[in-house]
Amino acid sequence: MKTFRPYYETIKVGTLSGSQRNLLNGYRYTHYFSPINVPLVVVGFNANFEAINVRLQLADTSEPHAWVPFFQTPMDAIAGAFDDVAPVLYLAEPYLMPPGRRIQVLMQNLTGATINNTQLTLVSVRVDEIEEDYCRVAA
Repeated sequence: MKTFRPYYETIKVGTLSGSQRNLLNGYRYTHYFSPINVPLVVVGFNANFEAINVRLQLADTSEPHAWVPFFQTPMDAIAGAFDDVAPVLYLAEPYLMPPGRRIQVLMQNLTGATINNTQLTLVSVRVDEIEEDYCRVAA
């Protein structure tokens, strides 16, 4: 039997400065979400910052192509921001991520300024396979 549970993972993105990460103007960053041992249905992303003029590219590291084919995609086309009415921007179609794979995130800040304390959250559904265990009660 399969069970479906929400799965969220937040990663700090950018250059480490003290205890937080910041997206420095003009820098390109590569980050990865963690692989897990069960399938995930990836449904969307959220950022804890206003993503105007931040470019993004996403890829499943096991696939030969990126989901976003060019490094020109505005981040606000992929991830909702914390202050949006609906802070999660859902993908046009959920993506089934097989066990053990991970998502690569390439980012570039083109705002002209540093964006402080930056995080990106993966919003997905964890698909667990569980054994059915029926208990019989003696009459």
